[in-house]
Amino acid sequence: MADLENKIKIEGPQSPLTYAALTTHGDQPTESTTFMDMLEEVECKKCKDLKEKLKAAEAANKFPEPSEDVLNFMESVLSIYRPRSVMAAQQGRKRLLSGYDVYIPNVMWNNIESSSGQSGRRLLRNLIRAVFTESELAESAGLGLRKQTVGSKSPLDPKKVQCLKLFVNNYCEKNKWVIPSVTEVNKVFADAVGRARSIQKHT
Repeated sequence: MADLENKIKIEGPQSPLTYAALTTHGDQPTESTTFMDMLEEVECKKCKDLKEKLKAAEAANKFPEPSEDVLNFMESVLSIYRPRSVMAAQQGRKRLLSGYDVYIPNVMWNNIESSSGQSGRRLLRNLIRAVFTESELAESAGLGLRKQTVGSKSPLDPKKVQCLKLFVNNYCEKNKWVIPSVTEVNKVFADAVGRARSIQKHT
């Protein structure tokens, strides 16, 4: 940037900024070439280089896995350009974690938060009931920790399970609640499945 600034000269109070030379880019600007004109040209070259790199990556089918910051940026962009119908459907809902499509109505979240009593296990139990239906719980194999046989039930959605585990862990750590152990987390899920099966059996 310092080299670029050194190549700029001001000819007078009413004259536009011009380049004396642009040997870095191999261009020879005319006297009427303005600073903004040259910036646009430089940016266009950068865009072309980037497009060529993307095409090469696409041809080789080798795209690097985006970082969390990139995913968050993409989400913020999508929130601006997402169709209004989709945005309207998500209004009034809380997204538990970025990168997971797990939402809870704000009213329900407020009840969950206030009724958890600073207990990580109770928070997880309430979230399980909010995220999974009784049918999903009753007809599942829970976390799938036990040995499964052919034709047996499938475990709960692993992405939702992972989201709940991470959210509870982060929430407890942030609010200085006791973080439930792995054994306690597994038992909470097992109890939720057992409860749902019992309700389904008696209905």
